[in-house]
Amino acid sequence: MWFAWAGAVVLAIMLLLTYADVIGREILKRPIVANIEMTELLMGLVVYLGVSLTTRVRGHVRVDILLNVLPQRVRAIADAITLFLCALFVSAMAWRLYERAVVKFTKGDETDLWKIPTWPIAAIMKFQSDDVRIFTWSVLNLGSTLAIVIVRNLCIAQGGN
Repeated sequence: MWFAWAGAVVLAIMLLLTYADVIGREILKRPIVANIEMTELLMGLVVYLGVSLTTRVRGHVRVDILLNVLPQRVRAIADAITLFLCALFVSAMAWRLYERAVVKFTKGDETDLWKIPTWPIAAIMKFQSDDVRIFTWSVLNLGSTLAIVIVRNLCIAQGGN
């Protein structure tokens, strides 16, 4: 997943930028101008570049202490409900990020000090949300297809149609 590596690179840049700003501010008495606005832009990239891989490997935080005591069938249902809610949320988020990217592009929105256009960041966030959205909906679709096949085979095995 190239975007996870890109997220790691962006995080390293953020780390170096913050380190240089602290050294510049505390030792040289010359902080990096617009460090905060650059960090804000990079933070959005770090989060959205990492969320797709995290979703694919099912690495999101879970309350295992509660889920592990539940029966396997209840855990599967809880997973399906969680995935469905995630798919809905990410779909809404992708739609809103698309709108934000268009508005930022149309208005020529840019950062105050460095005059960096902000629409590319919103567009990257939107495309990463799309990746998560497509993945979650495809998993839900695959899961519902498998459920239908399993129920149908159980009915056939029991002599039903």
